[in-house]
Amino acid sequence: MKSGKGRIMGLFFKRKELGEELDCGHGMGAVNPFRWAILALLFCQTFFSYLDNQVLSVLAPVLREEFGMSNTSYSNILNCFLLAYTVMYVVGGRVMDKIGARAGMAIAGLFAATAGLLHSRVNSVIGLGFCRFLRATGEGPVSPGCAKTVSEWFPVKERGFATSVWLTGATVGATIAPVVVVWLYKMMGWRYTFLMTGVTGYLWVALWLGMKGKWPKEILARKKTEHHPIKHLFLHRGIWGVMMLRFFLDPVWFFYIFWLPNYLVNDKGLSVVTAGMLAWIPFLAADAGTLMGGSIASWLQHRGWSVNRSIKSVMALSAFMMMVGTAVPFLAVTWQYIAAMCVSIVGMQMLGANNHVIPTHLFPSSSVGTVAGIAGGCAGIGSMLLTRFVGVSVDMTDSYIPVFCVVGLFYPVMLLVALSVVGKIKQLTLYGEDGVDVLKA
Repeated sequence: MKSGKGRIMGLFFKRKELGEELDCGHGMGAVNPFRWAILALLFCQTFFSYLDNQVLSVLAPVLREEFGMSNTSYSNILNCFLLAYTVMYVVGGRVMDKIGARAGMAIAGLFAATAGLLHSRVNSVIGLGFCRFLRATGEGPVSPGCAKTVSEWFPVKERGFATSVWLTGATVGATIAPVVVVWLYKMMGWRYTFLMTGVTGYLWVALWLGMKGKWPKEILARKKTEHHPIKHLFLHRGIWGVMMLRFFLDPVWFFYIFWLPNYLVNDKGLSVVTAGMLAWIPFLAADAGTLMGGSIASWLQHRGWSVNRSIKSVMALSAFMMMVGTAVPFLAVTWQYIAAMCVSIVGMQMLGANNHVIPTHLFPSSSVGTVAGIAGGCAGIGSMLLTRFVGVSVDMTDSYIPVFCVVGLFYPVMLLVALSVVGKIKQLTLYGEDGVDVLKA
């Protein structure tokens, strides 16, 4: 009869294989110096993704006039994107675990880039909606792929910072997109704007695949024994907490993305031009919050704090910072409500940076993509529900006060509840193919 250690054949590798002495995620034997080049490529991927996504938002007035789109038609196009994004977040995460992050990210990048190019050829609302659906199909797997890559390349104490870096690509992309997109539109028109942002996707894939020689053999040589049945993941409390965190956090981000300019114009009485001059400030704050969240947690870990204590402390502080957003509708002075938004968004992004890194600590790299994908699906569902609530609530009350109360109070409280559901943040104990001891973390 084999010993307990000898019987372990499932998802969670032996400590030696996990590179315990170096605190690494995939037994690379030594911390690979090229991990920073890989991280730079992850940053570029999320940056270009959000830059491409904002093309539609920035050029919406132009496209609506050209295609004669109503508000309903435009919302349907947005829903095409969100639907595919939600589904592919889940499916894509599992695919990343099956074929590996290197191949998975390349395929997703090619698909998204091709869909971006197709936007330049559309001549109807249906065609535009179809292209957005295709774009989201390729983009959905990117976040779980980034999380998986970080778990493979970075030791535990660096994962918080690394996660903050690739997440910052999204916030930086959202910050500068209006300027870049307007410039491209004025220079070449909307069709070539979509064309140019699509081409950047192909360039990224070329750079990503060009790094093949730098990938450790331990990461590229994947084994079927590393893959774990999804049903076993749901036996661990951590995945339920991770799902809750994403369900209640991501909708807040999309609230600010989708509704901030509209709120500044319709509720605060600003002109469209003035709103445009101010709307970038909270997203600049989001850049700082994203970097701060993971960096502070990593700094605390280097000073001797445990992974569990450092991450939960930063996330708890961040949740309280989000509550400052409840003051926004009650403030009349511009700098005051913009500052309140910034504090709230900084807290949201600090929490989000640590939220994305939790799966890399709870689960080995062979399951990180799957877990991140499942959590991302929950985020998509929550975002669609909150978006619907905002529209109905504002129509019924003609006020954003109920919305900011929900976003600023209910959601942060639920995030704190979700942290308790996660339990202690540490690597799960190893277990066999029969799933015995899967609940013992």
